[in-house]
Amino acid sequence: MITTIFLDLDDTLFSFQQAEQVALEETMRHYALPYSDEILALYSAGNDAQWKLLEQDKIQRSEIGYRRFDLLLTHLGSDLDREEVNHYYMERLSSRHFFLPGAEELLSALHGRYTLCLASNGTGWVQEGRLKNSGILPLLDQVFISEYLGANKPQLGFFDACFASLPGVKRSESLMLGDSLTSDMLGGKIAGMHTCWYNPNRLPLPTDGTVEYQIHRLPDLLPLLEKL
Repeated sequence: MITTIFLDLDDTLFSFQQAEQVALEETMRHYALPYSDEILALYSAGNDAQWKLLEQDKIQRSEIGYRRFDLLLTHLGSDLDREEVNHYYMERLSSRHFFLPGAEELLSALHGRYTLCLASNGTGWVQEGRLKNSGILPLLDQVFISEYLGANKPQLGFFDACFASLPGVKRSESLMLGDSLTSDMLGGKIAGMHTCWYNPNRLPLPTDGTVEYQIHRLPDLLPLLEKL
């Protein structure tokens, strides 16, 4: 029986790609820098690489903003202050949220039936702004953001800190739902939880045992939970 559900935020409930695109375009326009699909792809790849390094504990969170914009601005030959540009971008990002199909309906259906815990590696004040603007905070029982816990998914320390705030909740009765194999699924497995991979693009199922269940649409979680 599942009593508690941990939900990732970006690319599980919210479309990070849409928020990223809008925030970056506004930032580039503000600084009179060129913007195109190629620029977005370059930035996105650099940003993803920094977050992977953070997951692997190879860089500090404070380095991410500088490093991702240093890659982009160096490519453009710009000498703008990297930290300044990053802060402007993050302000834009903090006010942007785009629900993935079925996300709001899923949260409403789960609310009151399960203990719902948001579990995010995102930057604290940015995620808090997006959550507040989205209106879903009343549907969540707990919000766990790695920056405030001193550990990142998939580290066991992240989940240990979460469960320390959930007295009486058993890991064997908890489910981690997320899109990331390297942070959500691996982290849930390490923590002794059940795992459910949100896999809308129908990517090949990994064979390392990190994924216990998978869904291709968010509404598909409801019938799955009824069987557990």
